[in-house]
Amino acid sequence: MLTPSDLTARQRSTSYTSPLVSLSLLSAALLLLIVFLLTGVLQAQAPPPQDPSQFDMTGFIQSATLDANCVNDPLCGGTITVNNQVIRVPRNTILQMPASALTWQQLFATAPAPYGLGNPSATPPIPPQTGLAMRDTPGPIATYEAGVIGNRVGNTYIAGLMFLAQHSLQSSQGFINFIDYSTGTFEVGGTIGLQNTGQKLKINDPIGRFSRAWSPDPRFTIDDDNPTVRSETGYPMCIPRTAPSLIFGAAETDPLCPQANRPKDGASPSGYLMIFTMPASAVSDANPLGPNPRRFAPFEIGDYVTWSGVLQSDGTFAAWNVIGNVGLYTSPGDNPAYIAVEDVLLGVGGQTVAGAAEATGRTVFVGFTTDPSRAIQFYGLDVDPCTGAESERDWGSVAADPGPPTGAVMGRWRTRPTKDVITGPAAGAYVPATREMRVAFVGTAAQHTAAEKDFGNGLIAGQYTTPIAEYLFPENAGTGNPIVPNNFEDMPFLAVGSGPVDGEGTASPIVGTLSPWPGAAAPLAPFCTSPTLPTANAGA
Repeated sequence: MLTPSDLTARQRSTSYTSPLVSLSLLSAALLLLIVFLLTGVLQAQAPPPQDPSQFDMTGFIQSATLDANCVNDPLCGGTITVNNQVIRVPRNTILQMPASALTWQQLFATAPAPYGLGNPSATPPIPPQTGLAMRDTPGPIATYEAGVIGNRVGNTYIAGLMFLAQHSLQSSQGFINFIDYSTGTFEVGGTIGLQNTGQKLKINDPIGRFSRAWSPDPRFTIDDDNPTVRSETGYPMCIPRTAPSLIFGAAETDPLCPQANRPKDGASPSGYLMIFTMPASAVSDANPLGPNPRRFAPFEIGDYVTWSGVLQSDGTFAAWNVIGNVGLYTSPGDNPAYIAVEDVLLGVGGQTVAGAAEATGRTVFVGFTTDPSRAIQFYGLDVDPCTGAESERDWGSVAADPGPPTGAVMGRWRTRPTKDVITGPAAGAYVPATREMRVAFVGTAAQHTAAEKDFGNGLIAGQYTTPIAEYLFPENAGTGNPIVPNNFEDMPFLAVGSGPVDGEGTASPIVGTLSPWPGAAAPLAPFCTSPTLPTANAGA
């Protein structure tokens, strides 16, 4: 048995080491520590096996930040965190919302209160917030989704293309069961004629083009130049701003959304014609009380609709897209006539690591028209990087479906070049890829005069301009082969810019090359001077 004195002696005898040995052990320990730290640093900084390499990520927006000193700079970048991955949002990023486009800074600047650009001078400083991120304070009513396509450059994920929505696949269908004309609220899916039994919707329309002016969040607005509120055939539709008169032949209570554009039909479940052709515009001019193709057509109780929107705190959905199952057509060859685009898939060209061409020819266009007698012309919209001026690149044309008995769905058009194209370029002419495309009637100028813009309560009839919904990038040549970087350098609107951020003819800042560049080396961008608007001079 060991006594305390024995234990003390043993501890002294076993723990004693000469000063030289202690110094050697300490040096060795320090050396091992230094090697360990250096190894960890080197491992953390080591680039990935393929540099750069592509990524395509979809997930909830966990956080969003804005670079410093961006209050007055609409082209600023920042970061977004998706799936626990921090992604760098470059300067000059234009991101796609469901029916509009914004810069990264504008996503913060146009956010509804209490969110926005913040106040760095406040005590404590108020950070900028979008109101779309899970970590925002207060938290949003629902999660919001980001789709980000980019390249990992070194150890930094850098965005090239961005798509934001509350939920990209969020949609619903049903019969309109009630319309509250005093507020512009309509319900879908409930008991016909009974209020507060269906899904409540209002059209997110800041300027009141399709309904009463209302917008809880202008970032998720309708497209006010193209009919995102329409019939399946592309005819623009609306929710009347006032209750329609019950007296036959009475004056229209909402002349921009006239009940005359939905003729009565006692045999229809809704009480209105579901398939009909508008009279020619000359006939409408001579009969002001009849249907008029220059005006929208109202939704009615009993119409079957498909809608997409953003959930609000009161349970109402702010809808940016409403499509009615109504076969509205315009007289053959007559103006105005309308076109809608449903799906666009565009290959971006590029090469695999092995050098093989990829993705160029895989292109799909799908849509509808109210005039199946006319062929549809496709254009890619090239944009001058300094002025923002658009030029139309011929992408071919296709006939619209005439409907039964020789066709299938009257008014639908679709093409998969080079299979269904009647006339036009080979598939390779679809590159370089553009941010937007335009469809118009063959033989009809896509750029309309100011007088023609009055068609449809301000819409530009006879055409539809839409962002490219989906791009096809090159893939690695077989499983296990090197990962191919996304070829953003082949997309001029990213590589060299797209002109003034507020459009051609404005003195707004010029959108340039993405910075930092999501690739190996940034393209050589053109030198653009800031646009100068003309100044009026009345003389002495």
